[in-house]
Amino acid sequence: MRRLPIVMALVATLCAGGRASAQPAPPEPESSDAVKAAARTLASKGIQLFEEGHYAEAYAHLDRAQAVFPAPVHLVYMARAQAALGKLLAARRLYQQALAEPAAADAPPAIRETRKAAKDELDAMRRRIPTLAVRIAGAPSARVTLSIDGAATSPPGGRAELDPGEHVVEAVAEGSRSAKRTVVLREGEAVEIELRLGRETPASRSPDTGPAPAPRKPTASLLPAAIAFAVGGAALGVGTITGAMSLAKVGDLKDRCVGTHCPFEDRDEAHTAQTLATVSTIGFVVAGLGIGSGIALLIIRPGTASPVVASVGPGTWAVRGGF
Repeated sequence: MRRLPIVMALVATLCAGGRASAQPAPPEPESSDAVKAAARTLASKGIQLFEEGHYAEAYAHLDRAQAVFPAPVHLVYMARAQAALGKLLAARRLYQQALAEPAAADAPPAIRETRKAAKDELDAMRRRIPTLAVRIAGAPSARVTLSIDGAATSPPGGRAELDPGEHVVEAVAEGSRSAKRTVVLREGEAVEIELRLGRETPASRSPDTGPAPAPRKPTASLLPAAIAFAVGGAALGVGTITGAMSLAKVGDLKDRCVGTHCPFEDRDEAHTAQTLATVSTIGFVVAGLGIGSGIALLIIRPGTASPVVASVGPGTWAVRGGF
């Protein structure tokens, strides 16, 4: 891009009243010189910012200059700034706007050069704009609403022109079925994607399609019953071992006793035998509770409407409840 012809076009346009048509300009009020000067200042600053790479600020200055005093040169640089920001669709519209009004036959060479630059850059811009085509699977296209970046677009099957970058494409069919996909487009690409709509959910099924299938009953875990059996088994082992030890000590004591009279020095041995007997009894009680609870948990595992209670008594255990 050459700056000199554009700057000359800016000066020529403002000096000529900002018009490039063959129609004579109407008389302007005396204040028009101040308006032109203000537009020229804004546009010059905008062009400087553009060449420094500050495209958003450049666009803002040139947009204000265009609002103060319209001129094709403003639009050309605005288009260039938008293109540098990746907004190719907006840049194309600005180029087209700059070329919308034909130039006058006696237009200064700088203005004609500006129009030629706009036309050449517009032709190149058209080749840079990527396109996206969306195919729909799982539902007739006529029943699908397609949106890109949240804005409704044409029905599926056509090609949409988009700016380069990331876009979110969503298709929604009758019955609340939908599919969404994110696609990244690069300049000049022609991309085609497919959105597959899944089956209708129970919430989206119409009343006349029949009742929804009953939900599957969850299967309870066997872990609680296994833990109960493990505790019961361990307690049973403790009760058996301590019981055997207690019986062995009692047998030794009886051998050393005469009738009901035992040696005084065996009192500690007798106390130990009694303690082992107590531990054995507790072990058997806990074993009964653990095994009984494990059986109860196995019975009620699929699910019950009322609780099951296991009770253990001397030599017996029982399970009560509704199934």
